[in-house]
Amino acid sequence: MAGISSIIRDDAALMVRQMGSALEPLAGRTILVTGAAGFLCSFFVDVLVAANDALSSLCRVIALDNFQSSLPERIAHLQTRSDVTCVTHDIRQPFTPDGPVDYILHGASIASPVFYRRFPLETIDANVTGTRLMLDLGRAKAARSMVVMSTSESYGDPDAAHIPTEESYNGNVSCTGPRVCYDESKRLAETLCRRVFPALPVAGQGHAAI
Repeated sequence: MAGISSIIRDDAALMVRQMGSALEPLAGRTILVTGAAGFLCSFFVDVLVAANDALSSLCRVIALDNFQSSLPERIAHLQTRSDVTCVTHDIRQPFTPDGPVDYILHGASIASPVFYRRFPLETIDANVTGTRLMLDLGRAKAARSMVVMSTSESYGDPDAAHIPTEESYNGNVSCTGPRVCYDESKRLAETLCRRVFPALPVAGQGHAAI
């Protein structure tokens, strides 16, 4: 199958077997994944597709990506599946799909230093505006929950007393450093989740996942 190796396919199937009945609440639901062609989110979509072989009814996956820093071939093998809708979309612009959206995994971002130093404004907009738009969508669609993928970069450069770094650490981030467009915009995305849109159910806490 183009775009998916036997290792990824086998790993996805293994995860489905290990999670077993814990996946059943996804049956018949719609899951929106942003950054779906990224390294992490593409695997998440592959797991959902593998889960559809075991669920009592299919979950529907809406896979969004603008492919600015991701690889289209990571999701090319999903294009012909009836349970996956692949959409080329810039997360900085509003997106309102037809029908329900039960769960949102917001992973769209420019995470590579090579790319976010070339595209600092795009990075800020994806992390801040993109997150706000997804939160707006989640509230409008009465989503059951939303996960926002954050980063350890939110901590900046922790002092020795905070390594390993606990969730309660506020961070040591330079507002003028070379990585600031990524660090600070991810921190602001967390602010949006925790303080501006508290009505949506929260998964995780702080810098790990919201």
